[in-house]
Amino acid sequence: MIEHMFEMIEAEDRPEAVVAAGLESLSAESPGELRSVVLADQVVELAGLIDRLHIEWLRRVGELDKRNLYRVDGAVSAAAWIRWRCRREGGEARRAVATARDLAEMPLTEAAAVARKITPAQIEVLAGAHRRHPEAFVISEEILVEAARRCTTPDVRRLVGYWSQNLDPDRTVRDAETVREQRRLHLSMSTDGGFLDGFFDPEGAVTVDAALVAHTQAGDRDAEDTRTPAQRRADALVDICRRVLDTGTLPTVNGEKPHLSVIVDLETLQGRPSSWSQLAATGHLLSPDVVGRISCDAQVTRIVLDPAGQPIDVGRATRTVTTAQRKALMVRDQTCRFPGCDRPQAWCDAHHVRQWAKGGTGDMDNLLLLCRHHHTLIHQHGYTISGDAIRPRFHRPDRTPLDFDPP
Repeated sequence: MIEHMFEMIEAEDRPEAVVAAGLESLSAESPGELRSVVLADQVVELAGLIDRLHIEWLRRVGELDKRNLYRVDGAVSAAAWIRWRCRREGGEARRAVATARDLAEMPLTEAAAVARKITPAQIEVLAGAHRRHPEAFVISEEILVEAARRCTTPDVRRLVGYWSQNLDPDRTVRDAETVREQRRLHLSMSTDGGFLDGFFDPEGAVTVDAALVAHTQAGDRDAEDTRTPAQRRADALVDICRRVLDTGTLPTVNGEKPHLSVIVDLETLQGRPSSWSQLAATGHLLSPDVVGRISCDAQVTRIVLDPAGQPIDVGRATRTVTTAQRKALMVRDQTCRFPGCDRPQAWCDAHHVRQWAKGGTGDMDNLLLLCRHHHTLIHQHGYTISGDAIRPRFHRPDRTPLDFDPP
């Protein structure tokens, strides 16, 4: 159907009408009712159609920009007009106009694009090369286009990078520094949590990615882990930050080592639903289940308040699990004790089989290591442990035991 559509397009005065009619026909089909071979063919053919339409769109964007047709509608630029009339994001509109302008001066690239020899992504890479070194590109265009025909887009991007670096090493250094100057990280708090957004230079991005991958690989091997990849990355980032805080190597803030601080009342520690607790830094409320998980392996300071809420007594900070006990747990358990999980001890909390806030002791037979994910399952998602920490039995929320052989 799709190839037939292009045959009709070439014979029509208004090809966009044929495209629209063809898409109407496609949209009338239900993908769920297509035979497997037809569905697979259509996915491939539609990808090619998208590329071909995008290339033709770029060519026409370039002509619209050249004729200043955007001024008819009062727009200040072709990019502004495209953002408005084509409903594109600002960055996308600006890149399209820049690529279209370059493409108009790249005859060999345009010919290869029309002949469907290179993709829109490769065109954008070549257009960037032309923009940086227009005179040198005229000389090298044939070689670069031929390379694009035979290579993947990442390969073309690397080739163009080497080509540009050889032409102007000093500019490459300046460009790298410009990219580095754009690095940023924003963390904004909301009533529900926080939003993280940022940009890293290539070295920084790869460094962060390597750390996240190392912390998510173990989760990929866990059959009980139903988190999405995005959720695993979010948990990994929190684990990495918590691990750094746990080392105590960061500079002090207001005379104290930085860490997560939670304000709770006695009823919260005892698991009563009418109790309250909050994060000290932001005031976000926490449920008793979350506090129960945090208090398993924490430093606790007792503060007694008068009826007006003023402190009248402050006790010494004590740990629910001592440093010596944690070292012993690391020797004994090695990894997370949840069935099938082998996350390393550095990613784990010390968990009280009988909750510490409800009278559970700090003896070794009441403590075991659980990674943050499985610790959350125990405290907040109905999973339970019977027996003791030496020979624990893990159960799903419906109380059926998880199949495993206890150590």
